[in-house]
Amino acid sequence: MSEEQKVTINITAPSKNLEVLRKHFSHCFEKGGEFNVEKFKQALSEGEIDFYKESYGMDWLGKSYARLLACDEATTLLKAEEDFNQKEENKETQNLLIKGDNLEVLKHLSNAYYEKVKMIYIDPPYNTGGDGFVYQDDRKFGVKELQQLAGVEEDKAERILKFTQSNCNSHSAWWVGV
Repeated sequence: MSEEQKVTINITAPSKNLEVLRKHFSHCFEKGGEFNVEKFKQALSEGEIDFYKESYGMDWLGKSYARLLACDEATTLLKAEEDFNQKEENKETQNLLIKGDNLEVLKHLSNAYYEKVKMIYIDPPYNTGGDGFVYQDDRKFGVKELQQLAGVEEDKAERILKFTQSNCNSHSAWWVGV
């Protein structure tokens, strides 16, 4: 870089423009005299409401752990529900019924049918106390392992494990917690 180019880096806006900004937007200047562009943009858009930036949200204890489980590789094989799919009324529909753990099935479908599936209907499983799951749903972690896997503090990992190991870890109990 030449000496002339180094000098031009420090050129400031004409003083007349700065005077106008200081007069009308004095709150956009920092203590050192620097102009804060973000404050200026915010001042110009104070009357605007950006509804598209607002949204509903859900937050619950164990959310980061749920994200971790969702990112795990699928550990099962998919098998279509042949009895249902071979019924006369279902043969020509291009529909496919798959029974199994929702998360595992979605992992398979998201990989194999990315941008090819129009709709997935999930009938939520309500835990009835039976252990008739076809797929392995036994996710047992210790506090330290969960803390490392989910990236949470030790006390949060303990709370997650306490909740998931209690008798109130059904689908309905999760919604009550939300």
